[in-house]
Amino acid sequence: MPDGEGLVAPAETGSEAVEGGVRPKLFTSAELRKLNQRHNAHVAVRGKVYDVSSFLSRHPGGAEQLMLGAGRDVTQLFESYHPFKVYDVLKKFYVGDLVDNEFPVFPEPGNFFRTVKERVDKYFKSTNTDPKICYWMFLRYFVFFALAMLSWYSTVSV
Repeated sequence: MPDGEGLVAPAETGSEAVEGGVRPKLFTSAELRKLNQRHNAHVAVRGKVYDVSSFLSRHPGGAEQLMLGAGRDVTQLFESYHPFKVYDVLKKFYVGDLVDNEFPVFPEPGNFFRTVKERVDKYFKSTNTDPKICYWMFLRYFVFFALAMLSWYSTVSV
């Protein structure tokens, strides 16, 4: 393909040129907030907007988890729970770019972040531990609640 043929110049908002001459749609934060219904669920990750409506029923964490983030920037939540390979799946749902954002848009994760995240994932797999459920935390809540009730009861009964 000759230089520049089939490409569109980047939009003023900084979106990348795309093949085929189709420019991604530009969304404002206000427009994104309105896209929070099951039939029209969109999320933003790192300034890019994704239509996840067709993925709701197949999301391993359940449709409810996606609907909690629908219409919002979910970058931090997305990166907390997903490995980097999930970005390849996410690309299929790309529909445009976010032109303004309520939250800072951070640069792509560097090698240090990737290495630490991979090591933490490896640790939890090797110890057969679920990082989302900590049974010791339930025991701590129970002990705290029991102590609170005991101290309250001792002040009432005196």
